[in-house]
Amino acid sequence: MSTIIGQFAELVRLFTDVAMHSPVSGFLVLISTILLAFTILFGAWLFLGAIVDYVVPDSIGRTPPQGN
Repeated sequence: MSTIIGQFAELVRLFTDVAMHSPVSGFLVLISTILLAFTILFGAWLFLGAIVDYVVPDSIGRTPPQGN
C-alpha cells in the first residue's frame, strides 16, 4: 500500500512541476482537472441513478384505478 501512496505523491509532485512551468501550463492543468472531475462525477451520478431506478419499483403506493 505504501507503494501506491508513494506513486500518488510522485504524481502530484510531477503535475505541480508541470503546472508551475508557465502560466499556460498551469491553466491547462487546471482545466483538464476540472473536466476530469466533472466527467467522473457525472458518470457516478448516472450510475447511481441507474441503481436507484433498478431498486425502486415503477409505481409506489396504490395502483391506479382500472378504466372500462
